[in-house]
Amino acid sequence: MATGAVFLFHCGKFFDPGGWHLTNPSTSDVVRRSIDSTSLWLMPLFFILSGLSTMIARGNRSALRLLWDRVLRLLLPFAFGVLVIVPPQVWVERVGKGAFEGSYWAFYPHYFEGWYGLGGNFAWMGLHLWFLALLFLITLLFAPLLPALARLCFASPYALALPVVVMSAVEIALIGQKIDARDLGGWSIVQYPLFFMFGALLSGEGRVRAALERFALPLLVLGVIAGGLWAWAPDSVIALAPRAVWRTARVAGAWGMLYGLLGLAARHAQPSPRLDTLSEASMPFYILHQTVILLFAFWLLSWGTPIPMKYAVLAGLAFPLTALLTRGVLRVGFLRPLFGLKRVRGGTSRGR
Repeated sequence: MATGAVFLFHCGKFFDPGGWHLTNPSTSDVVRRSIDSTSLWLMPLFFILSGLSTMIARGNRSALRLLWDRVLRLLLPFAFGVLVIVPPQVWVERVGKGAFEGSYWAFYPHYFEGWYGLGGNFAWMGLHLWFLALLFLITLLFAPLLPALARLCFASPYALALPVVVMSAVEIALIGQKIDARDLGGWSIVQYPLFFMFGALLSGEGRVRAALERFALPLLVLGVIAGGLWAWAPDSVIALAPRAVWRTARVAGAWGMLYGLLGLAARHAQPSPRLDTLSEASMPFYILHQTVILLFAFWLLSWGTPIPMKYAVLAGLAFPLTALLTRGVLRVGFLRPLFGLKRVRGGTSRGR
């Protein structure tokens, strides 16, 4: 679900007046506000699930064994992506903005000239793959602390209020600070470790899961209302309250949606071979999807069709091709490690 939402999110970025690698000649403020509201929960959900899965995967393994596993699952795909998957994105951006003329193969040697974001081309941060690099650094930070976190896992449903309180305080403290940049998924880089940590703390008592399942819909509705107010309120309404109030509404909206989504998943997601396959496919799909979207977006730049129709064409072309490429990665043994998957042994393999 989360990976599919990222795909739709990045299709929408093509029509965002705030700009992207490529921007459609006509943009939409509705798309911008939809992106703002989606960013409240989308990347935080990835970090929460990563914290939760890291705590479960830890088992009896040492911190060093866990980190080596994350080198293979995160850093190797990140390095492969920076060298192979991401360069076409930089090429279409440079060609689309008139900064380069020529084929991709003519551009590739220039890809290593200078640093992307600082006037050059080399995407050292991996563009959309920043998530993999940051997740590795966060895991590196928390790996020695996981045994302590295991003893602090939430034991009471009332503990679910703690992330809202802590992150509201952080959100307010960040007002006016340089580190409050929201270029990576809509949140400051200092907040993602907190999402990871609270995800790890959610791996404990069954009473917490039961509470999430029971109150999933009310929490989701609360999140949609609070997040909707933050993302969709006109400037005249925003001016009526201090920034701290809106920042608190932002955090409350984010956690309401996150708790609601986690509760619905816990209630309805049942283990199955199909779910295992989708889970395994999520990493290669994530790594591939933005490159495919941008290549089709480049082709669609000159189309004079309305935004809804162009969005449907973009998503309708990019999704099946990304899914087809993902299927190929799953089936080709030597490609699997490059996309964060275990090699196939004995004909089958699951896990990321």
